[in-house]
Amino acid sequence: MSHQQHRWICAAFAILVSAAASPAIAQSGTIPLSELPPPPALIADLIDRGNVRFVYGWDTRPDAKLPDVGRPLDGLTVYELSYQFEHHTSMRNRRSNPHAVTRIRLGESGLRCKHTVWFREAPQIETFWSNQLVLHELDHVLISSDPRLASLFLTQVQDQPLITPIEASSYSSAVAAEVNRVAKEHVATIYRSILSLVDIRYRELDRVTNHGARPLPAELQLRLSNSQPTAPQGQ
Repeated sequence: MSHQQHRWICAAFAILVSAAASPAIAQSGTIPLSELPPPPALIADLIDRGNVRFVYGWDTRPDAKLPDVGRPLDGLTVYELSYQFEHHTSMRNRRSNPHAVTRIRLGESGLRCKHTVWFREAPQIETFWSNQLVLHELDHVLISSDPRLASLFLTQVQDQPLITPIEASSYSSAVAAEVNRVAKEHVATIYRSILSLVDIRYRELDRVTNHGARPLPAELQLRLSNSQPTAPQGQ
């Protein structure tokens, strides 16, 4: 029986730009939720589900290569999805057609997510939850913390056992290595497909809002929350 844990991390970026340049500020830090007014219930649930923290200032900006959009960067959302899994393998048809049957199980926490929302300058505390920049970045959080992603990942990872043909009739170290490789690649392939769904949604959100410069069209408000629980598709 083989056991393995695997963790894969990805960062994606949502950019909000301003129309005029502003000088860099020296102050940087975290915006504690305790210092903000109580958020509306839907936003409070989103922050909890997405494991969101807010930071500001150049010293805290995520270190990543960003596309040149020709205007200063005001906000950035970085998401991280991670998972752990283990697999249990048994041998079948050892004499005539030896193969390994592997069942994969995700860790108890499933597909986990966390977000860092960065601002060039800290938004005003009093109007934080109605600030257009804040709401734009939270729209990105809404996409990458969509519970349907975790459900889809779970189903595709655990739905069917993996069948690995082998040339040996016993479970040797070489067989274990091959089973591990197949299991890792299977889960990683599904994971990459989840990231592609998120990337499509992120790019579409930035396209229809011009990176937050325009309000989100009314017909797209809470589109993930109100849609049917099927696999997300790019619009």
